[in-house]
Amino acid sequence: MGAPANPLPSSLWPGRPVFLRTGIWATAAILAVAATGVATGSKSSGAAPSDPRRVGMCVQRVGSQFAPVDCSGPHFGKVVLITFGGGSMCPYSADYYARGGANDLRTYCVDSDV
Repeated sequence: MGAPANPLPSSLWPGRPVFLRTGIWATAAILAVAATGVATGSKSSGAAPSDPRRVGMCVQRVGSQFAPVDCSGPHFGKVVLITFGGGSMCPYSADYYARGGANDLRTYCVDSDV
């Protein structure tokens, strides 16, 4: 009996080293951008810290907008959700919604029953 036969006639060329390939750097860049987006997105609460209109805040209707007021006085309702998705994203408990304004893309969902 002789030596076992090699099924491959010769070894295949392994190619360039991994870190010299374009794909590894493109993948690393995409992952870095995604991680940055997740990190900055998770810090956002949906409302600016200086914005007095927050979830649970009482509001009074002023035209087609809502102005924040003290809950101990007369008020129209309470903000139940602040979303960037428009009125279709408001919960069923919200009776009204209003956009924040020309430069404010938030939608304020208001329940007038509270």
